[in-house]
Amino acid sequence: MKILHAPTNTGGNPARLSRAEREIGLISDVMVFDSNWLNYPADINLNFNKLNRLQRELVRDKFIINAIRKYDVFNFNFAETLLNFPRLNLYNVDLPILKMFRKKILVIFQGCDMRLKGYSKENFKISACSECIDSRCTEKSDIRKQEKYKKFKKYAKKIYSLNPDLINYYPDAEFLPYAGVDLEEWIPHRFNKNSKIKIIHAPTDRGKKGTRYVEETVEKIKEKGINVELIIVEGLPYEKVKEIYNEADIAVDQLLVGWYGSFAVEMMALEKPVVCYIREEDLKFIPSEMKEDLPVVHSTKDDLFEKLIMLIENSKLRKELGEKGRNFVEKWHNSINIAKKLKEEVYIT
Repeated sequence: MKILHAPTNTGGNPARLSRAEREIGLISDVMVFDSNWLNYPADINLNFNKLNRLQRELVRDKFIINAIRKYDVFNFNFAETLLNFPRLNLYNVDLPILKMFRKKILVIFQGCDMRLKGYSKENFKISACSECIDSRCTEKSDIRKQEKYKKFKKYAKKIYSLNPDLINYYPDAEFLPYAGVDLEEWIPHRFNKNSKIKIIHAPTDRGKKGTRYVEETVEKIKEKGINVELIIVEGLPYEKVKEIYNEADIAVDQLLVGWYGSFAVEMMALEKPVVCYIREEDLKFIPSEMKEDLPVVHSTKDDLFEKLIMLIENSKLRKELGEKGRNFVEKWHNSINIAKKLKEEVYIT
């Protein structure tokens, strides 16, 4: 069984999942069109950023021909496939071709790749879409995402979503936990022994993550005379952040999306208590046992001050939540278990 994860490495999820698949005896590779500052590992990089338009098409076509010969399963992430022509409004052109060659197709949605801005703003009291200023997120892009979903439904054997809110408008998708953490690498080994409490926040997009609310809240805490420091981690490749993360006492993840991201998984793996906005009505899409185990401190931007004060003043609670977080990641975000799930549900059926 030969598996290809493509064409992005968003959040490191494809890379870790691929390595886990290798550990359970499968042949699995990660391909990307090009890399970015996060520098997640990939087995095949077409380096589109170094090529002109014609060169890109030639390189991609050659890769697709070879990939069809080599791989049995195509695991597409971030709602992207190998063959798209945005200028012609043509997307996922390769899906029927792969189906013709009897390839198994799996799609994993990861968040804003398929989040509908119009629906989210209208139906969710708190939503990242309400504060999103990305010019690419429009009514037209919502229509395109819905069209892509119809095509995925037609050709994919299975559709998963790492964010449960997406299942509100893509009911054929199934929730899948993040698999982006290697538990043997993300090990807690350093704790802050100073009186200053270090709060860490790592936004890839400040607007969508609610960064300004984190900054405003920490300033209010400082005004109360509490010795606290906010560390915002931006622009660093993933292999350089572990030491910084280990220095923290508290992690604040996203405050608008309604679910936690890969940063929260990393922090829980390091036994750090995590604060995040969890949308209660979306929890029906995750396993009930996972809901019961969830150790994340639920907070909106409006009560973040109270939640942070609670953790700052209670070191015992921080330690307890940290230990629960590590156990939670070992149970629910174990990449080996997730790889086995995909093998049983998609790859060998």
